[in-house]
Amino acid sequence: MTINATTGAITLSSSTAGTYVVTYTVSGACGSSSTQSITLTNAATAGFGYATPATGAACAGGTGTFAPTLAAGATAGTYSSTTGLSLNATTGVISLAGSTAGTYTITNTVAASGGCAAVTSTTTFTVNPVPATPTLTTSGTPATGILLTSSAASGNQFYLNGVLIAGATAQSYLVNSGARNGSYTVVVTGTGGCSATSAAVSVTVTATAPAQAATSLTVYPNPTPDGQVTLLLSGYREAVQLTISNTLGQRVQEATLPAAALSRPQALDLSALPAGVYVLQAHTASGGVEVRRIVRD
Repeated sequence: MTINATTGAITLSSSTAGTYVVTYTVSGACGSSSTQSITLTNAATAGFGYATPATGAACAGGTGTFAPTLAAGATAGTYSSTTGLSLNATTGVISLAGSTAGTYTITNTVAASGGCAAVTSTTTFTVNPVPATPTLTTSGTPATGILLTSSAASGNQFYLNGVLIAGATAQSYLVNSGARNGSYTVVVTGTGGCSATSAAVSVTVTATAPAQAATSLTVYPNPTPDGQVTLLLSGYREAVQLTISNTLGQRVQEATLPAAALSRPQALDLSALPAGVYVLQAHTASGGVEVRRIVRD
């Protein structure tokens, strides 16, 4: 504690918390002294925040929760927010299940204590809206081809039997080959990566798509010491969807190569993946698949 020996004034800014005994002494033949105990308390701080959600993780009505992180030395008090956010007042945990879309102001209030005034801190958190569930409508005939059309004007991605169709991101997708028969869905992705999936539509056509030249896929160097590989793709006339899976069959990386880029060597960066064996699959919308084994040293 910093105290002026002459006046007895205490300087709080340079004092540390604790309980102190202050003695006042009057000198001289008739001198005397008196003592007084005084307690200094650290002023509370309330700083906090929430980690930035991953893409598609903060969607209204979702299943996730988000817990606050307190700043160094800060205290958890009572949490409150603007209307629409499902927030635990004691823990500050946000529950998406009961939250509606919007950007919310959240406040942490630490009550007055030890003679120190109450303190507050605020931060914001955004809950993203989930797009309306899309519907797929069909037109055309099995002999000429079936056109699938999504009810969503944008944000579409078509899937065949649960596998992403490379380049199929327009509002409509034409099935004009029996090689593409199967179950189709469309996933619409909106703000913050939140998405909705349509009901499946089964498509069977008897039309025959124009023949495509033979394709080939070359990967080098393989093994790769640093995760940097080059792909040579020849004979491709449509976009290629690349899927990299580990030996457990889990997808660990994806990329889409537009058709216009396939005449040039394509760089593939696997440096973020740990050493091991991976399977590269190159899919096309017409149903072609090429598979290569890649060793990451």
